[in-house]
Amino acid sequence: MHPYHMKSILLAALTGGIAAPLSCQIGLADQGEFSSSIASFLEVSGRTQQFYSPQALGVPRGGTVRMDGIWLRYDGPSQTTVGAPHALNSLVIRVGATERAIGEVGAVFDDNLDKSLVAVFSATNYVIPIDLIDNESAEEWGGRGGELHFPFAAPIDVQVSATGSLVLEFEVQVGAAHPAGDTQLDFAGLSSAGHVGTAISEGLSCGYPSANPQVLTDGDYDIGTSFKISGAGFPPAVPVFTWVTELLTVPTLLPGSLCWSYLDLQTGYLVQTDVTDSTGSFGGDPPFPIPPAPPLSGKLLYLQSAALTPPSAVNPLGIETSDYRTIRIGSRPSGPLPGWYVTRPGSTTEPVASVSLGGTLAVRLR
Repeated sequence: MHPYHMKSILLAALTGGIAAPLSCQIGLADQGEFSSSIASFLEVSGRTQQFYSPQALGVPRGGTVRMDGIWLRYDGPSQTTVGAPHALNSLVIRVGATERAIGEVGAVFDDNLDKSLVAVFSATNYVIPIDLIDNESAEEWGGRGGELHFPFAAPIDVQVSATGSLVLEFEVQVGAAHPAGDTQLDFAGLSSAGHVGTAISEGLSCGYPSANPQVLTDGDYDIGTSFKISGAGFPPAVPVFTWVTELLTVPTLLPGSLCWSYLDLQTGYLVQTDVTDSTGSFGGDPPFPIPPAPPLSGKLLYLQSAALTPPSAVNPLGIETSDYRTIRIGSRPSGPLPGWYVTRPGSTTEPVASVSLGGTLAVRLR
């Protein structure tokens, strides 16, 4: 970093803020790459929000960040593995600030914002260039193909409070299909120093005529993240209802049925309604968000699904029930967090992110 910028950051820390706007860099400069990357970003349609703390910006007590462009740390696609660029139908970048601290950022996009963001970059038929270095080795900032630059039409000053965050939002619509895994953007992930959320299957399923109906989940189970609910082993083309509750009860036979419920339905609520496909599977979307509330850490949730099937002599009510899923909600990484990243690959309109985790894109703002 240039000595002038370092001096500005030190002055800000000593005086509790800065009088003049500050440009900053987050990530490694002229060094090796981060060990992890965001492979699907700028490859599929989707919406992404990246949050940076005042500490990561160099203004721990709040201040103004001036930007006339964004530089993303970039690797690929290379001439060796791809040989051609790919185009995005459209790319829109918005910036702004939110009063949500990093620890309060969750998986619901609009809940993370307390005011509108400003569109600073918009392009149609935007071409992601190929990597001019003909190999897969680490590259430097500003090298040949080593970064992506998105210049703004005019500089923008963003006031970030000491308790808030800077927000970068990307809205991407892809063009024609292109080889997967060819656009790598450096990303610093954060591992949890607390406990990680878990999900396990318990109990017995009950199927007539199905053999083994199951409720399944996939995703993250920490506060401020989200997971998807799905199922398998049900009859095809039948409605399925999934409940969640904080309380279990003794297995209770449902009236007129040979199947049972493990959930205390008096305190539970319906979270998802689906119709099974031709294989008897269902769900997987939309994600179920866990609020970014620290008191939820360590709490248990229980899920169970039930299907309405054609009545029969064996199953007069026509109900089948799955086993149940026990989710233990995890905590976030402890200590000050430099950033939080939420994204929904595949959709720019869905309200809930399917990926929500601690970490930051390597970026230069100046």
